[in-house]
Amino acid sequence: MDAIKLTIVIFFFLPILTFGQKKELQKFPKETIYIKYEKSLHSKKMLNHKEFGKVIYFNIKNDGVWYDFKKKTDTLCISKLKNYKTSSLDEINNKEWEYYQKRFGGVPPVKNKNGVFYTYLIEIMSNKEFVIYPVIWRNEGIID
Repeated sequence: MDAIKLTIVIFFFLPILTFGQKKELQKFPKETIYIKYEKSLHSKKMLNHKEFGKVIYFNIKNDGVWYDFKKKTDTLCISKLKNYKTSSLDEINNKEWEYYQKRFGGVPPVKNKNGVFYTYLIEIMSNKEFVIYPVIWRNEGIID
């Protein structure tokens, strides 16, 4: 009998709790950012194997992002590049801090760029085309 009461209570409160979380996330939507990957002394690209597939790790200065082969990339004509505003790591860190100021009033409980941004990496392949990779930040909470 107690299990039935508990089940009824859970089914009653679950939609209320879920609705509240969606509303909270709508107040603080994730921003889409683009990072331009450039082959240089501070950047390198490595193919790695994870337990369930292949990934490309892009090391950018002292930070890095992962691209999982299971996700789709876009290959576009270089003339479309002007439609994408790229951000530097300093700009990204400033935007992340501003997000935390608005949402938490200061330092967040856990620092997590993946929770703040939809991140895409742009790699210029030639003078005719570039690729956009959906990526996640290394060593930060991973969410979809």
